[in-house]
Amino acid sequence: MNREVKGENTELLGTMKRWAAIDDNVVFVIKKTYQEKGSVRYKEFFENFILRVNSGIEPSEAIAMDLGKIRSPFMRNVMVNIQSVIENNGDLMLLLSKFEHEAFNIEKTLLANRIRVYKDRSLLLLLISFTGLAYLRLHLLGLHQGWQAWLFFPVTLLAGWYHGQIFRSKY
Repeated sequence: MNREVKGENTELLGTMKRWAAIDDNVVFVIKKTYQEKGSVRYKEFFENFILRVNSGIEPSEAIAMDLGKIRSPFMRNVMVNIQSVIENNGDLMLLLSKFEHEAFNIEKTLLANRIRVYKDRSLLLLLISFTGLAYLRLHLLGLHQGWQAWLFFPVTLLAGWYHGQIFRSKY
């Protein structure tokens, strides 16, 4: 699964919601959003939608044709719900408001996870340094025994391996 670009979904849904406040027409909202946010990750989807609607295809069918090209499960869900709004004459503004709020909550959770991982990395680095310094101090003072090497060395190696695993994670 591709990572979401930070804030992109919330920003896109906010733009769509602003245009929906002016006119509750899905075609109008997508055209205006495309004109304003032409460089979004969903540019191809918007272009194909506008092209198909201008050539006479129903908006709900135009959405369905390119639904598989949207990689983000969240945005695919948004478009399926927009398709349902078109077919059932639902409230587009309400739908976009709820999805914008959900996207904001998802991004807030991802940010909290990044902060937590950063704290974990810092704590682990501190523990690795402390373990290594404790072993080095005992060794330099000549107070180390054989059992200490069996304790400190594997702990340091395990902590270093785990530290590498955390830094390779995509946060």
